[in-house]
Amino acid sequence: MALAVAGVIVALCTADVALGDPPVDDAIAKLSSPSTWCDGAKALAKRGDPAALTPLVKAYRAPHETSKVCLLDAMEALGAATHAAQIYTADPKTGLDLMRLFPADSHLPILAAAVESEDAQTRFIAIRALTSQIQNPAWIAGCIPLLQSPRVDVRKAVIEVLGRRDEPDIVAALKAQSKVEADAALKSQLELIVGP
Repeated sequence: MALAVAGVIVALCTADVALGDPPVDDAIAKLSSPSTWCDGAKALAKRGDPAALTPLVKAYRAPHETSKVCLLDAMEALGAATHAAQIYTADPKTGLDLMRLFPADSHLPILAAAVESEDAQTRFIAIRALTSQIQNPAWIAGCIPLLQSPRVDVRKAVIEVLGRRDEPDIVAALKAQSKVEADAALKSQLELIVGP
């Protein structure tokens, strides 16, 4: 009898989840309301399972006008920047939202491909994510080729974000694009930025 009790105690002590933690389903259910989502987010972060990033992003997307910092904190604790690319392969929109919220240079190749998606919503989220990245030399190098995208919405977003900067390579790229831009509105925008 004593050995059986000891075995149960060892099993409980070595379980992945500490006693008193709510079941995963309960923690996820708490994400449905701003009044409880911090409790759910903390419980999910404590578990350390990156699979919880998807329901956390879903809660973050909810149209509630209240603080979502605890959701972001939980996502960060679960390694959102590290796992965003893996999540993107299974759920592109969630992966792109994570890339937008947690910028990293490693996201740039994925974002450069995603902005060319046939799906307009995926493309929109990818453009938002791309323009939210840390604007460093790697980002500039990833954005400049997108000036030649066949998609007007992509070129427009890249022109807008690059047009706020004055590095010589960006100005040169914008000037070159102004000479070949086929869309009249974008051509006018480029001329306002870099001159005719």
